Amino acid sequence: MSTEIKVKRLFTFKAYSINEGEEVLKDAHKGEFIYKSECHYYCESTILKFIKNNLNNLDKSKKYLIYKISTEEDSNIKDLLIEQIFIKDDKIIII
Repeated sequence: MSTEIKVKRLFTFKAYSINEGEEVLKDAHKGEFIYKSECHYYCESTILKFIKNNLNNLDKSKKYLIYKISTEEDSNIKDLLIEQIFIKDDKIIII
């Protein structure tokens, strides 16, 4: 008989967009909220699909930032920038 155990994540991944030239903060999210997921893969995948599906109408000067954000109330854990996604030379760059 297997034992049932629950998974409780104390963080989530959130994607935001900012304009070119805006300061990118490594420990605090900023910009316009786009998407949230408990899994980094799905957050990144959603942003990449969004860019590919809207490439002709997209503001190519935008950057998309993915942060790991604590979900604990009253937590002193700062947000953590995981990656930046942007378009350069007709390629999607992920850093």
